[in-house]
Amino acid sequence: MEGPFRAGRTGMRRPSHIRPLALDDSAIVRLAADASPSVDVADAVATATKEALRAARTLYAPTISATAGRNWAVSSPVAPGAPQPGWTVTVGTSFPVFNGFQREDAVTRAEVAAYVARVTVFDTRRSARASAAQLAAAISTTTAAIALGEEAVRSAREDLRVQTARYRAGISTMLDVLTSEAALLQAEYSLARARNRYHTTRAALEALVGRNL
Repeated sequence: MEGPFRAGRTGMRRPSHIRPLALDDSAIVRLAADASPSVDVADAVATATKEALRAARTLYAPTISATAGRNWAVSSPVAPGAPQPGWTVTVGTSFPVFNGFQREDAVTRAEVAAYVARVTVFDTRRSARASAAQLAAAISTTTAAIALGEEAVRSAREDLRVQTARYRAGISTMLDVLTSEAALLQAEYSLARARNRYHTTRAALEALVGRNL
């Protein structure tokens, strides 16, 4: 049966019309865990919450202010090199000792959000890894099902041809022909379902990793 088959990436024979995946299963799992869209979103959220925590902690830092101004009403002449009259420079610092625990509340909320974001990243990576492994295995299974389905269709068609010839020769009955036709229809239906499962599973895997495979 060399015509409609060719060797697959794992040594398994696959239908010729099935395009093999660009990566092997282990590479797909790594790609899903490291660079899938869901993982990228979780990483971005974790980064944002980390920066929010850093900003919340700055509420404990003192505020330093500096101002400068000139009083233009003062215009008396001065010796060269002497400070000009009328300029004022003010430097100050302030630190709120108590603000109703608003700083503590903001920091605590930011710490919790950052922790939840970190845990979400880990969970998202594990979920993406498990889903990728499951979908890759399902693709292998459906590929084998397609190969078996195509073989079943060929066998059913051959059986129908033989039964039709036997009926025309008066050797078999119309019931034998109808039975062969029913078997062919069932084989074609099973093959169509296997192909649909394959394309659906492949689309789900490509959506998971965020790229064509």
